[in-house]
Amino acid sequence: MFFSSSLLLRSLQHRGFTLIELLVTIAIVAIFMSLAAPSFQTMLLNNRMAAQTDELTSALNFARNTALSQSVNVQVCPVGATHSTTCGGNWGLGWMVVSDPSGTPVLSQSKRSKTGGPVVSSTANVTFDARGLSTTPTSFSICDSRGSPFGRSVQVIATGFVQVGDTPGTAVWGLPALACP
Repeated sequence: MFFSSSLLLRSLQHRGFTLIELLVTIAIVAIFMSLAAPSFQTMLLNNRMAAQTDELTSALNFARNTALSQSVNVQVCPVGATHSTTCGGNWGLGWMVVSDPSGTPVLSQSKRSKTGGPVVSSTANVTFDARGLSTTPTSFSICDSRGSPFGRSVQVIATGFVQVGDTPGTAVWGLPALACP
């Protein structure tokens, strides 16, 4: 009986972690976290880039479908003043979809870009006519702080079709290569 009670006493004394075991465990976790952080950052930036590309593509397709279904011209342009139908001049601030821009304009959709996120750039506004054709074929570059090798491209061709580049850093329209501002 004495033997088993001393064994029980010893096993109760050795429950839990020692300070050394705890410090070693924390050190190992810290090493793994430092190895995983850069991959997580890259994944986060790639997801933001894909989301911005998808949102622009959706807005362009929405504008074309609105033009076809309502038989009016619909314009996608840089966002202007809040709740305004007047186009701005900087795609990097966001974009808006305006139905019947030359008649009685109606703001159909508006998207403001987040600070520090991917930036959209283009040289022209996109206007879809009542037949869904683009009167202004336009190309877009979507870039973040990593530059051209990670940039995305979107193009609206004269038929109104919206194309998205498959490969980051490569322009959908071919040459010249995708350039980020």
